[in-house]
Amino acid sequence: MKKTNFLIIAALLTNYHCFSQDWNGIPIPAAAGAGKQWQIMDYISDSFNYNGKTGTAFTTKWKDSYVTSWKGPGLTNFVPANSTVNGSELQVIGSRQAGTTYGVNCGVVTSKAAIGYPCFIEVSMKPGMTSLANNFWLISADQTREIDIIEIYGHTDWFRRRMPSNYHIFDTTTSPPTDLTGNSHQQFHQTATASDLTTGFNRYGIHWINATRVDFYLNGVRVRELTVDARGTDGQAMIQPMHIVLDTENHEWLTNAGTHPTNAQLSNTAINRNRYNWIRAYKTVNVSKSANLNKEVITSTEFKFYPNPTSSIVEINSGDSDYNVELHDSSGRLVQSIEIVKNSTKQVPVSHLKSGVYLLKYTKVGESESKTEKLVIK
Repeated sequence: MKKTNFLIIAALLTNYHCFSQDWNGIPIPAAAGAGKQWQIMDYISDSFNYNGKTGTAFTTKWKDSYVTSWKGPGLTNFVPANSTVNGSELQVIGSRQAGTTYGVNCGVVTSKAAIGYPCFIEVSMKPGMTSLANNFWLISADQTREIDIIEIYGHTDWFRRRMPSNYHIFDTTTSPPTDLTGNSHQQFHQTATASDLTTGFNRYGIHWINATRVDFYLNGVRVRELTVDARGTDGQAMIQPMHIVLDTENHEWLTNAGTHPTNAQLSNTAINRNRYNWIRAYKTVNVSKSANLNKEVITSTEFKFYPNPTSSIVEINSGDSDYNVELHDSSGRLVQSIEIVKNSTKQVPVSHLKSGVYLLKYTKVGESESKTEKLVIK
């Protein structure tokens, strides 16, 4: 009875939180799957209904820089000053980089946490109208996997009317990194409800189903079913959890073609603003029938990892707590350390390890007691 009451209260609190957000009443267009239900990932979802980036509302979820120290592609220079939260939305802009003719300082915001599949992520976004790229994309911490949900240029009518999507798998052992996807997988999408995408807020989302399947959505309509056919140097597809990136960029190929944002355009805030009204992210959880209420409620989740045995990756689900995870070989030597935040999943590559029995030790953050399980790598 106590457990049932706890689950009911947790479900009600979760529902209350969701309904209080800016995406209230907007259904999730993707199906969670049989026996599954979507659950909000609070630590990465945001309505941006606060002022400034210095408070915990922003800093617990985001940082105003890229995942690494990289300063951006082409003629881009990422700077914290070019991203702001104004009480209702996140905005990123471009400004002329001092001492350059074509360089542009650009705003970038990245999620502190990474997301693994299966998940649904969606943003409400209004792109700017310059030749800067207005973006919503995902990147793995090791920079080997990338999913481009939208990368739209606002300076021409053709681009303004289409949602582009793409993906990349990189070999980062080369300089510059080699794109293993080969020919471009970029596609452009339209729906009956989206004409000029720069005139208002539209919704752009993905259902990341598994390592080889990603569906793209425009205003709740599935516009692309992507089958990932490329593989990384580890022989795997989209196995890495990824960070969310919200930014604007100045791409060199446009400047080389004679198109670049002018000083007048960069100083015009009416067109030089990429605006994000909200972003929401969901994971799937199991559902069970409550005998007392005769309705579905979300079951609580605990730390778990799978598959076991494995030969390529081990997927770790944190459940309702933050964990520090250590992987030791049979001699007790530490071979890998992993941090995972609550309500998230990480795909950890293990194909580089020798076959054998390993010990997976996990400790809940804030507690001293650890638990250890055996993991068999084939």
